[in-house]
Amino acid sequence: MCRLLNVLLALLSRFLFAVHGVVTVWRVVAIKEEPLYWLLLTGVALLGVEMAVTLKCTRNAEWKWFSPMVFLYLSTVIPSIWFLELSLLQSKLPVNNSSGPELHLLAHIPITAVGIPTQNCPPRFTLHAAALKQHLISDQI
Repeated sequence: MCRLLNVLLALLSRFLFAVHGVVTVWRVVAIKEEPLYWLLLTGVALLGVEMAVTLKCTRNAEWKWFSPMVFLYLSTVIPSIWFLELSLLQSKLPVNNSSGPELHLLAHIPITAVGIPTQNCPPRFTLHAAALKQHLISDQI
């Protein structure tokens, strides 16, 4: 039962990362009007391979000190948000325009998504996880 729960949680987390990655890349393609940007989805495409390797090679369906899932997700989302920010700067639109709040939301989802798994840390890391979450959510970024 515990193994099944780990597999379901692994599927859910990768699905959520994939959905956000696809939406972010889709916004880049829609704004830039260049289909070449779909290549940014290679990180999300590799999430399935990463999940198969992780489930096969680890006991609890996650690596101990490094998360290839988060690395692949961030390798898709960070360049996408960077391209969105550049297009916003190039068009010289004020941040209060219609695409401003949407871009702000897309930029903060990765920070929240990386901070949420810290809730499942072992008890000896709870203080650090709470401090990390507070730092990630604060507006000092």
